[in-house]
Amino acid sequence: MSSENTASFHDIFKSENEIPEEFKVPEIHQKVYLLNGELVEWKGETQNIYSPVCIPTQNGLRENYWEAFRILARKKRWKFWKHV
Repeated sequence: MSSENTASFHDIFKSENEIPEEFKVPEIHQKVYLLNGELVEWKGETQNIYSPVCIPTQNGLRENYWEAFRILARKKRWKFWKHV
């Protein structure tokens, strides 16, 4: 592969202000879920989800945060799904 066909990560990923507004994904902080027709607040563990598209910064590339997804342990999962 020749060097003229390769681009650095900084050439591929655009800075935050170069991304058009219609393509920016807002952060999602959903702390409620529907259970038996009622909205219930999630108080358990979450896992942060990041975009595969990085944002160049002065300290290098930064993964862009999207949302926090609820983590259900096996017992909690069964308790949740048996109500559905």
